[in-house]
Amino acid sequence: MMNYQEEIQRFLEDENLDFEEWISEYPITEAPALISEYKSYMQKIAIENDDFDALRDLQELDDLAERIQDFTIDTLAAKEEKRIESELIQQKINRWIEMISKNGSEEIIVSDEFLDDIRQVIAYLKKQGIYDEAVFKPLQHLL
Repeated sequence: MMNYQEEIQRFLEDENLDFEEWISEYPITEAPALISEYKSYMQKIAIENDDFDALRDLQELDDLAERIQDFTIDTLAAKEEKRIESELIQQKINRWIEMISKNGSEEIIVSDEFLDDIRQVIAYLKKQGIYDEAVFKPLQHLL
């Protein structure tokens, strides 16, 4: 965990650094906490100086922190969803490999579940832009 007070002090001492540039230097997951700490620090200064206009302006920081936090949550959720989808596809492919290696040169029984798996893998590969029609051409009559 970073020392927010030191980071805020560094920002306040650098007259050439604007707020957006400063906050973008940190991991997006740290930004909401850093913004909240900065707001608390600036509120304290505004109260000490009886600067109520500054207090109103600081309210915008809550909105910024919330937008960053929402974006981070959405981004991490999307990454997790892609990871899970990828793992499920890999499991299906591993089952195919196992089934094919078990049966050797014998005929493979094509179940509805197997066909659903093939369709899901093809849909996934198309979505990722890596579908090769030639690879699945021998299976086209089943789909």
